Amino acid sequence: HRQTKSVQIVVSPFVGATYYVSSSGGSDANDGRSEAKPFKTFAQAMVKLESLLSVGPSAVRILFKRGDVFPAPGINFANRIGKPAIIGAYGSGPQPVIHASAAGKPVFRIRGNSGGFRFVDLEMRGNFDFKTRQGSMETMFQVYAGFKDLFIHRCTATRCGGPVTVTGGTCSELEDIFITDNDFHEFYSIGIFAGGRRLVVIGNSVIKSAWTHLLRVWGTDGAHIAENTLLYPSFETTRGRHALKLHAANQATRDAVITDNRFRGSSWPVTIAPQDYWAEAYLENVLFERNTIEGDSLSGLGVLIVANDVTVRNNLFHRDATSTKSRFTAILVPKYEKVSSRKNLDVYNNTYFDGRDAGFGRFLDVEDAGFKGVRVHNKGGRSSSGRSS
Repeated sequence: HRQTKSVQIVVSPFVGATYYVSSSGGSDANDGRSEAKPFKTFAQAMVKLESLLSVGPSAVRILFKRGDVFPAPGINFANRIGKPAIIGAYGSGPQPVIHASAAGKPVFRIRGNSGGFRFVDLEMRGNFDFKTRQGSMETMFQVYAGFKDLFIHRCTATRCGGPVTVTGGTCSELEDIFITDNDFHEFYSIGIFAGGRRLVVIGNSVIKSAWTHLLRVWGTDGAHIAENTLLYPSFETTRGRHALKLHAANQATRDAVITDNRFRGSSWPVTIAPQDYWAEAYLENVLFERNTIEGDSLSGLGVLIVANDVTVRNNLFHRDATSTKSRFTAILVPKYEKVSSRKNLDVYNNTYFDGRDAGFGRFLDVEDAGFKGVRVHNKGGRSSSGRSS
């Protein structure tokens, strides 16, 4: 954790073609080049965007009018690399609503040799009824291997199958994935499923999935996960799912910084380990710092770790009085022999509070006899009655 990486960011004014879309005041017979003559439909705007991306590298903006609702049959982009394609909003008022109209189909699907897409200030809405757990389950943003340079910022997604899916065979097939300041709530499956080189997930609110986890990183070579609020996976079920899963699947995951997040999950809120224990890949160089880890009524564990060179410091581990488990362990290092080298865990200056007085558990449990180099300083815990660990 002593290495320092720096990235220079240059922000320039937009130069390119801008097209406007208004469902309340537009017409697809218009040229779309001004707010006075906008297109009317999502479909027409995507036809224009696709045609412009196919003829050259010039940057393009498609802006939807705030306060309008746009039925979206979905769009499939492939082999589109050039200057940025920006899909956002104009005007004042609430975000434009992009409402999936093709049942079960992704709204934005990007695959192949593509990159440079930015999605900003959109409300994405599917057809899944969170209360009844019925309806079709569309993915809002779906990106496949071969993609570089994705930016999803200040978007809202709800009533869908999953807000964001970024998937590929290896980390090198996906680069520069930025998911920031979004509000994803009440959806069916995983809120953010992502991976790749230089993955950034910052400032998001991901709350209430019906079935599974909230943030699942399938693999990364350099990730920054910070200032997110991840609450209530598999809401009101007994499935026992996690707020964060940081995995390695058939490759190494390395250099991940996880800081200043709030995690609340079932069974245990956070996993830092190979996928489902079958992968022979490994994780290394993980900093887990200044997070709040909350256990719910099904939680008997805070964080599960199967990784090398991990630092866990300045975190708050807590479970409330509703827990049905007799014991709560803040950090568990289980037995895992598929990776021969298992070493270096530093646990510093963490706080552990158990709201359930009976059956106060353990702060750190290292079950793996082959794990070498565990250093613990200033650990502390207390139950609601005042008993310490």
